[in-house]
Amino acid sequence: MLSKKYMTDWRLNSGWKLGDFQEKVHNDLNVEVSKSQYYRTKNKVNDMLYGKYKDQYTRLYDYCEELRVSNPGSTVVMKTEVDEDSGVEMFLRLYICLDACKRGYLEGCRPVIGLDGCHLKGPHKGVLLSAVGIDPNNCIFPICYCVAETNDKNSWGWFLEKLQHDIGMYDQNKWTIISDRQKGFLPAVYDLLPEVEHRFCVRHMYSNFKKVHSGLALKDKVWKLAKTSTVNRFKAEMESLKNFNEGAHGWFSELNPRHWSRSHFRTYPKCDILLNNLCESFNSTIIEARNKPLLGMLETIRIYLQKRLQSRRDTSVRWHGPLCPKVQKVIEKLKNDTRTCISTYAGGSKFEVRDMYGGQNAVDINMKTCSCRRRKLTGIPVFMQSVQLSLVEESPRIMFTTATPLKHSKKHIALSLIL
Repeated sequence: MLSKKYMTDWRLNSGWKLGDFQEKVHNDLNVEVSKSQYYRTKNKVNDMLYGKYKDQYTRLYDYCEELRVSNPGSTVVMKTEVDEDSGVEMFLRLYICLDACKRGYLEGCRPVIGLDGCHLKGPHKGVLLSAVGIDPNNCIFPICYCVAETNDKNSWGWFLEKLQHDIGMYDQNKWTIISDRQKGFLPAVYDLLPEVEHRFCVRHMYSNFKKVHSGLALKDKVWKLAKTSTVNRFKAEMESLKNFNEGAHGWFSELNPRHWSRSHFRTYPKCDILLNNLCESFNSTIIEARNKPLLGMLETIRIYLQKRLQSRRDTSVRWHGPLCPKVQKVIEKLKNDTRTCISTYAGGSKFEVRDMYGGQNAVDINMKTCSCRRRKLTGIPVFMQSVQLSLVEESPRIMFTTATPLKHSKKHIALSLIL
């Protein structure tokens, strides 16, 4: 009775909580609903809306073929195994990389990928593995996803093989991945992608660290270590940590800093990301889908991706200027942050920049380098505003010689320093 009466409400609100449902039924019918009645009703509604969980697996071949027909160029691969006792073919894994996501990522995104897995919440347990990139506006760009039996080395290895083939991840030195260091994920990466730069999510790393070394002072020191951009500064911060807490220093000494500190990151991808927010953001958007039967979940994810791509395309048409909005905001913030810096011309295209806290950095606008390494890490000139003022006010001759013809306006010169 309850399932039929509230089926429409449940379809509109698939994440209906126990307390909210109990309150609704009590107000409508003056009846108390137990926790077990809530879950029975929920399962019956899902059966009526999406079909029974078990029946979903018999339709998977048809679903995969329909995806290939309606999305030419997509990669849809299903793996099954035969049960030794019954001889029945059993579902094991399903990998999906839609053509629009594949081409969009390869044509417009940096070679940086977040990888993560989240648990499914239906009666047939499993995990959803995903790969998520960063678009030019620093927003998430889902690439592919995979339903697998568990979060182990075999599942991750199978998923990574398909991902590597789809996006051509063969010149591994040019790629960067970031993960939460799952136990099954690490050995798969070491086997398949040993040369890829592998970063660890610092938030998850700190969560493990604080179980044995807690305290606000230690937290600040950990984030200083992660955010520092030069090796010498990293060594100084490690020495400071050792003097403060030898146990904490020993914990971090066992981790290679190339996995978690900007001071040891490669500079090619122009991305200094420290957190695996990419996958966390994607997982949060599909949290309701993970409660649905298999086909219902897959369709919810596909529709979400379709709507997201369309929405981003419509939004980007209204953008103006050479930079995406979020990147422009970063530039404007850096300009404000460096207004208190003082730059001194040092000959050629070089400048010395001093900040109000006593820090000093050498900037070469022709080589597009800064001794703090942040320019190489991000591609964004940190001390642009200070050097720009020096070019315009102190040494106009240098301003023009660094930008070729004399006819270029100051506005164009300032822009050329960014690009």
